[in-house]
Amino acid sequence: MAFPIPSSSEATIPFTLRDAGPVQLALYDVTGRRVALLLDTYMTAGTHYISVPVGRLSSGLYLYRLTAPEGTASRTLTVV
Repeated sequence: MAFPIPSSSEATIPFTLRDAGPVQLALYDVTGRRVALLLDTYMTAGTHYISVPVGRLSSGLYLYRLTAPEGTASRTLTVV
């Protein structure tokens, strides 16, 4: 889950990896268009926090998708 929700300038997306491996974090608008690739790198196992600058995004609902060795997870992020 990202916090704060809703966000006006910056959001933090926390996640935990059981295993090290390639990680991708992408942000999509409600039409499914990818707005940003926030992360595309190899990461170690453990808990990570990614700061997302959302100040330049239009207000609205966004979806972020995390793809990691153990699978894929999607959550929503509201920008006000």
